[in-house]
Amino acid sequence: MAEDEGIPINERRVGHLPGDRVRVEIGFFRHEMNLKEVFAAFEHEESHEPFEVTLRGHPEEAEPPSGGVKFSRVILSAIVPSDAPPGVYRCQRLEVETFGGRRIAFDASTEETWRNWHFLVREEPAAPPSFEESGTAKISWRNLGDLSILGDVGSSEAIGTHSDRGETYGGRALRVFRGGPSTTL
Repeated sequence: MAEDEGIPINERRVGHLPGDRVRVEIGFFRHEMNLKEVFAAFEHEESHEPFEVTLRGHPEEAEPPSGGVKFSRVILSAIVPSDAPPGVYRCQRLEVETFGGRRIAFDASTEETWRNWHFLVREEPAAPPSFEESGTAKISWRNLGDLSILGDVGSSEAIGTHSDRGETYGGRALRVFRGGPSTTL
């Protein structure tokens, strides 16, 4: 039995969060016109208010043209908007924009394939950020004027300083450099 069976799909730890990039790759398709862009419009399946996420991409030649037919591939992508309602989004339209400025839908024979494309948007987690190990984190600040501070938040031992004097922050040892490149510990 799968671990997440019985758990509603929008509560599983799969899918995309607001701010994640959604990607769809169309590995090979043919066309006669020169293409500027490809669009796939995904709509929320259950939303009372229509909500759409449009993935876009610029096609690249996959094979040399043959007999007036071109062969391309494209990676379509978009960032999940911050106001995207959680749920399943299904592809409703797949179109191209030609260099001549026309928008043309993919051939009707392709619809059976792209209508099955979907992705899940999860609700943004409410859990606060934390450190992986009890209170330990590597930190690095760059270009704070001519001052860079480096250190291990969880370390209680001094890790040296550029000027042979220890600097502390919150009871933890820090290393202070004036000028020069920054290094992450």
